[in-house]
Amino acid sequence: MSNLPARKMRPLDTSGVFRSPRVGLVADWVQLAQELRTLTDPAVAAVLLFPRPDSSALSAVASASRVEQGHTRALSLWLENTEDPSTNVPPELRRVLSCFKVWLLPIATPGACYGMVALPALNGSETQQRRVASVVCDFALRLEGAERTRVLKRLHSEELMAGHIRLTSMPANGLKYA
Repeated sequence: MSNLPARKMRPLDTSGVFRSPRVGLVADWVQLAQELRTLTDPAVAAVLLFPRPDSSALSAVASASRVEQGHTRALSLWLENTEDPSTNVPPELRRVLSCFKVWLLPIATPGACYGMVALPALNGSETQQRRVASVVCDFALRLEGAERTRVLKRLHSEELMAGHIRLTSMPANGLKYA
């Protein structure tokens, strides 16, 4: 037996918000754009969330002085069909993004693609690129978790409204309803 003190257990965070040691909490797409801009300082960061069944497309472009949300249409037309990780900026967005070439990261999980992040081509270290990719991945996981929670709540409310659905057994191939 060692005489080392027992490690204090940390409480589990069940809120669906993932904590990153570097960036803290990223609550929405606007804060994501601001955080990515600070990671790639003094660059500009653009975030586009694709339209979902329950919401329209959303965007934010963060620069050193402000955050703009009025470029959703232009970003959507450009990024919804772009798959190349390094691409040229269309002329109408060059002034907004302050560059000619960007590095694109999908806001994606293995199950879904939620949007894209456009950052001026990073000439920084691989560490900086990994940090940026990590923040984007965490944000995608949170979006996926929120979507799952929404679906489960909707299904639960539909079951309650139906009133007669209840679980009777669990066979090897899945759930069976009475």
